[in-house]
Amino acid sequence: MNFPSGVAAPPSEVDWRRLGERIEQAKALLGTDPLFALAQLVQAEEDANALLDRVMEHAVREARRTGKTWAEIAVATGVKDRQAAWRRWTDRGIR
Repeated sequence: MNFPSGVAAPPSEVDWRRLGERIEQAKALLGTDPLFALAQLVQAEEDANALLDRVMEHAVREARRTGKTWAEIAVATGVKDRQAAWRRWTDRGIR
């Protein structure tokens, strides 16, 4: 599938595997270097949030492509109303 310019593809299995490896490495460091392990876990959290954001963006694009309304997307994503959903996702070029 081709994605418009500036649109990230959904995360691959490799992306998720790398995240899991980072978490496992951090867990292994807990006994010897807990501060470094903590820093690694914070970075893993940021990476996980970025991956989840890419998955959500892809899901919203697919929902819009298949005719779902902004109100339906708002309900599914737990935002206040359709305007909030529209504002969140149209900044990324989703219409």
